Amino acid sequence: MGRPHCFGARLERDEGDEQALRLALSPNEWDVCAAHWGLVDAPAFEGRYWQLRVARPAGTLAATLQRPGAMVDELIASARAKLLAVREQRDSGDRPARDDKQLTGWNALMISGLARAAAVCQRADWLQAARAALAWLKSERWHAGRLLALPGQDAFLDDHALLLEAVLALHAADPQADDLPFAAAIAEALLAQFEDPADGGFFFTRHDAPALIHRPKSGLDAALPSGNGTAALALQALGRRLDDPRYFAAADRCVRVFAHAVRHDPASHTRLLQAALAA
Repeated sequence: MGRPHCFGARLERDEGDEQALRLALSPNEWDVCAAHWGLVDAPAFEGRYWQLRVARPAGTLAATLQRPGAMVDELIASARAKLLAVREQRDSGDRPARDDKQLTGWNALMISGLARAAAVCQRADWLQAARAALAWLKSERWHAGRLLALPGQDAFLDDHALLLEAVLALHAADPQADDLPFAAAIAEALLAQFEDPADGGFFFTRHDAPALIHRPKSGLDAALPSGNGTAALALQALGRRLDDPRYFAAADRCVRVFAHAVRHDPASHTRLLQAALAA
């Protein structure tokens, strides 16, 4: 997906910073937006900084303030536009750093989340956003059976596993004819390029990647769900859709190779536990 519109900065707990916001906004805009973005609360980061976020949804504020919802939405929109305009006046050296890389795996996680939330909440716009993101990944990151994590950078295990999961989640919410063929192509790349042919499970790097001192093959769920656990679950799901025993067999090999680690520390291997239960 493209870059999101966001303020992107921490606001320090300082009278000058608060005054600068107040001066940029009308009193009505400040009253609504200070509550909407959490500026009436204590700073959550190190006791000094506010992270501008949706602390109170517009609908909740409208009910609390006994104002029409359209009025609250308009005040938030106008305040946001004013603050973005003020931000554009900053010198480039004064702007906070922003991580704007578009990683395949991270976008895949977003697609899965949007697809599942859209199905539950009946939000066609969320499905549309997920479809647009998947179309972008297919166009920009998938070339002749080879997936990229970034332009010029081969994708890793996590990118493949999370993208396979995303395609299947989107297909479950909004089936399209080319979903399962694309999922199968990702799965074939996953098996051919990452599976350990001797012991089972999947390496983090491709077979043709530059040699490392240690080639990791981890099943731990950390900041992101584990590539091996996600791969096992996604292969099981694809196996059920296509009735292909090869995908079940690969998922089973993956679960078995991590069995000892899962027994030793089950809380850190929840995706592999899910795959074991599904098997």
